[in-house]
Amino acid sequence: MQVAYPLIMPNSASHKKTYSITSKQAAFIEAQTEAGNYASASEVVRAGLNALAKEQQAREEWWHQEVRRTYEGVRDGSVKTRPAEDVLADAKEKLLAKAAAAETRHAG
Repeated sequence: MQVAYPLIMPNSASHKKTYSITSKQAAFIEAQTEAGNYASASEVVRAGLNALAKEQQAREEWWHQEVRRTYEGVRDGSVKTRPAEDVLADAKEKLLAKAAAAETRHAG
């Protein structure tokens, strides 16, 4: 299943809305327009929203691919599973060993 998000395109019909932003965000927008990177504050906001939408879509596609691959691997036996208790016990053992090694270094 692919998830798609509509992107806000400059040629799309414009919708005027008012949103609150922080002073730091306003300064960033102003700096972008003053530097000539964008012609207007609206362009900066559109670019940011487009980037956010693409990032979110990529994250969700990655998530769905990884979950599907792992699920299929568990089903066909190509991905080995372990009980959570075993994983936690191993992690605790490694953490305690690191703490003991650090204590030995500081004591000596």
